[in-house]
Amino acid sequence: MTTRLLPCHAPFEKDALAALDRVLAVASRAQRTWLSDYLAAGSDLPAQGMRNEGVSVGEVVEYVNLNSSRSDQTTMHVVVAFPDGAPPYGPGSVLDLIGIDGENVPARVLPVASSRREVVDEVHALMPVGTGDAATVERLRLGSQVTVRIREDAGFRLPAEPGTDVIMIGVEAGVAPYRALTQERRALGAGGRSWLFFGGRRFTHDFLYQLEWQAALADGSLTRMDVAFSHDQPERIGVEDRLLDRREELIAWIENGASLSICAAPKRADRAHFGLLKAVADIKACSLEAAVSYVADLAGQGRFSQRHS
Repeated sequence: MTTRLLPCHAPFEKDALAALDRVLAVASRAQRTWLSDYLAAGSDLPAQGMRNEGVSVGEVVEYVNLNSSRSDQTTMHVVVAFPDGAPPYGPGSVLDLIGIDGENVPARVLPVASSRREVVDEVHALMPVGTGDAATVERLRLGSQVTVRIREDAGFRLPAEPGTDVIMIGVEAGVAPYRALTQERRALGAGGRSWLFFGGRRFTHDFLYQLEWQAALADGSLTRMDVAFSHDQPERIGVEDRLLDRREELIAWIENGASLSICAAPKRADRAHFGLLKAVADIKACSLEAAVSYVADLAGQGRFSQRHS
């Protein structure tokens, strides 16, 4: 993510940027680093004085692109090992990557894709690679010593009670917290059902963690899975279409107490959210406005949340 201080058309842009240059000229290295991190990652970053609080240093022991070589996407699966055990974390946590081999880097927020109960001294994360990530991707490699902070995402709520039925709606790298949650439920021997909706571009190139999901279905840690691959047919099909296809069962799960969440890039998350609203409106025979109120009530009960990956 990149952030521009001022729009190009602002008449006072040159004066403002000149003033900013003067501020940066007298700023300390730590202050300049913090500002760079802030502009790269937005308001998720902690205050400057907290940059070095709660950080840990680990080693990259796995660094693999989960998309095939023929895909037009790159999603790196990053595994960081810690000699004394990974810091505490849970499903839904995020990893702030803030340093590589002793040098600060613009902070990169990665969704955690593992349960500490299962991987113990590691943390797994997904890094979708965008146009602004080339420098980080080039520096990050097997054996790199990385400085990270692992923290909870307070706005993204997965069910606290392991036995709760859960509906997980993830598109591309947004599937990360659901891999973590599935591992957690397996490690706990949790009851309850789990249903994953996964969306990607092509089945053969972009089915992230495909073999793991098949194993989870086989061992019962995942009850069912519906997939949508938008580029595998002339008409675009996304998870929003699968939500509508399965709307009767979907609403039955919700009415039976299931918790649900959406994790995807902003536009895809919005489409999935709208598909959920249409499913509610159809089964409940109500307006979209009433469906919005229904989903808002679920959020108020802690049974629905949404995060952008």
